[in-house]
Amino acid sequence: MMTVAEPLNRLVPIESIGGIALVNIIAIVILFLLCFFSGFIAKSFFGKRLFESVDNKLQAVPGYSLFKARVTGSIGTEFQKSELKPVKIVQGEKFQVGFAVEATSDGYVVVYLPTAPDPWTGNIVYCKESLLEPMNLSK
Repeated sequence: MMTVAEPLNRLVPIESIGGIALVNIIAIVILFLLCFFSGFIAKSFFGKRLFESVDNKLQAVPGYSLFKARVTGSIGTEFQKSELKPVKIVQGEKFQVGFAVEATSDGYVVVYLPTAPDPWTGNIVYCKESLLEPMNLSK
């Protein structure tokens, strides 16, 4: 707010409490309008296309899908259907639940295995695709 309020100091005398309050109110209104128009642009066709373009380029960054899921709080929701697929790693009579992050060209899959009690900590394993069974989880 000070970044916005400092240039206003030259326009509005701030020797009094009323001047300080006026500068702060003007700064708050400017920040509110900036946020409002940023949201308006983000909802527009151009904003959505820009977001999709940046998002698609960031998919190449290792761990981006997991980070995005954590920030949006959406592992297990509609978001994950295209990026984090719940799977079971079958090992004989037992299995472990994880999230398939991406497949490699040599028949292996990168799987994130969350741990308890914090599912945001865990292990990354590479396993053969034949050991994985997809899980259909509903809400």
